[in-house]
Amino acid sequence: MVEAFGHTLSGPDVDIPSGRLENIWYRAAKLSSKLYRLPGGSIGRKFVGIFANEIDLLASAINKSERCSMFGRLILQKENKVKKSADIRRCVIRRIKLWEEDKLEE
Repeated sequence: MVEAFGHTLSGPDVDIPSGRLENIWYRAAKLSSKLYRLPGGSIGRKFVGIFANEIDLLASAINKSERCSMFGRLILQKENKVKKSADIRRCVIRRIKLWEEDKLEE
């Protein structure tokens, strides 16, 4: 390890998230792994377009990686009572609008 990286392997240095985005990312990382399938049609295209824009902003160093890494998790997170495809579409549309308005806490 010393030859490869310059130091030995040690325990993780856990920093408490400091900013708004880091706090949201930390909570999103703890969510369950149950996600909706991405709806097709205009909703799916809008999702992919926004995600591509987030990747572009990351590539140009405008946004942090936390923002694009939590996008899919926050938009497609399953809710217990939402089962029908029409309700899932409405839920995804509502979350996309909140994302565009930068209301990530809601």
